Amino acid sequence: MSRTLKVNASFLQFLLETKSNKQKTVLIENATHDQFKCLIEIVTNFMHPEFPLANKILHKLRRYKIPVRLVADHNTSFKKKKELLTKGIKWLMLILQATAPLIRML
Repeated sequence: MSRTLKVNASFLQFLLETKSNKQKTVLIENATHDQFKCLIEIVTNFMHPEFPLANKILHKLRRYKIPVRLVADHNTSFKKKKELLTKGIKWLMLILQATAPLIRML
């Protein structure tokens, strides 16, 4: 487990437990550089072919495949990734919910 994930575990858990979409959006918009790196790392690892996923989650994420792939791509600039994460609250929360058991173990 990376240091970035361990350091930002409380931020990730708070983001998962927050009910309001407005509050989630504000949390992501005001996230630090390190917290964005943590979110990018989660999306990148999520795209790994060995990551176990339910078909239901995969079906929901199909419509968001372009922004998810752009965030996971190493050639995309940090500024663009930050913009995609800020605008893509729906798909980001789907990914975080799929990785929630791992995040809670931190």
